[in-house]
Amino acid sequence: MKRITIFIICLLLTTASTWAQSGMTDNQVMDYVIEQNANGVSRQQIVTQLIQRGVTMDQIRRIQKKYQKQIKNGALGAEDITAGSKAVKTRMREANGEKREEQAKIDQKKASQFRIKDSKMEDYKKKQRRTYDENDKDFVEMDEAIDFMMPDSLRYFQEKEKEGKRKIFGHDVFNNKNLTFESSMNLATPQNYRLGPGDAVNVDIWGASQESVTEVISPDGTITIEDIGVIQLGGLSVSQAKARLKKVLGPRYQGSQIDLTLGQTRTITVNIMGEVKVPGTYTMSAFATVYNALYMAGGPNEIGTLRNVKVFRRGRQVTSVDVYDFLLNGKLTGDVRLQDNDVITVGPYEALVNITGKVKRPMFYEMKKTESAATLLRYALANLT
Repeated sequence: MKRITIFIICLLLTTASTWAQSGMTDNQVMDYVIEQNANGVSRQQIVTQLIQRGVTMDQIRRIQKKYQKQIKNGALGAEDITAGSKAVKTRMREANGEKREEQAKIDQKKASQFRIKDSKMEDYKKKQRRTYDENDKDFVEMDEAIDFMMPDSLRYFQEKEKEGKRKIFGHDVFNNKNLTFESSMNLATPQNYRLGPGDAVNVDIWGASQESVTEVISPDGTITIEDIGVIQLGGLSVSQAKARLKKVLGPRYQGSQIDLTLGQTRTITVNIMGEVKVPGTYTMSAFATVYNALYMAGGPNEIGTLRNVKVFRRGRQVTSVDVYDFLLNGKLTGDVRLQDNDVITVGPYEALVNITGKVKRPMFYEMKKTESAATLLRYALANLT
């Protein structure tokens, strides 16, 4: 009898909690957004209707996770067939740098998901009657969260300028959660990649002898192979490390082929200084580039430059980046792979010029002193790549 009573209480609590939440399934939410957008319904109306129907941020985040997982698996709608499978030995690398997004808020909301309040149904009814705009916190959060469902990936260029805040071309690119500039971890290892402490290397021997060894480079830059001893690899490029291994192991494994590949990469620390939203020291993947670092720091602040981002290595400038070259021409000029203790500096802009009227993108543009009015018109009228 006691078990039955507990079961009934749990069922009532779950029902009461679900009653005040969205009556739409995850697929229905996504279909609704896509359909309404295709029918020309404004984004503000779509967001308002989602909130009024009881769709929560937790549900939107859950849909996004499913969407990202399906993309990762290679096809939309593909089922997750890896759940519960046995662990398989793999040499695939994983991203091991910091993530900009914080999960604390999500965890807090999950912890209070099943709390029942007496006024919950009344709040739900008020939510259905209420209208929302850009001054409402719920509206702003939902508006940002549904980006992945919207087909227009250039939304940040087309939003209306908020009152009292100037819109500068390109400043929003590093606030797009779907554009992290994170490098693929499983591309073929560049032969000029410099090995360092924390890198895992795979040594494969085949032919007359068969052997495979995986070792992590020590803080001293060495690996230790059984019956061979210590081999110094730190600071060498992949091609140089291969040559050294063949020289050391060749006499022992005559008639065999010897190869070295890079396994899981180390992390590096990069200092991002100057006029960025969150300056500081960041831990990043060894494959990280300048654009990835700028994303981690939130991009330039209101007075920060996009046209002359400098990278210093051991006290010398190694490159400079003009983000406009990427936005307008699709070129990642100067976007070098970072190394440990690199310093990225973002200075203030040289000049801001506002253009209005019958142009494609009326807004502020950051201009170099050497650029003319013709260059400004080209920026405002150009088709984005």
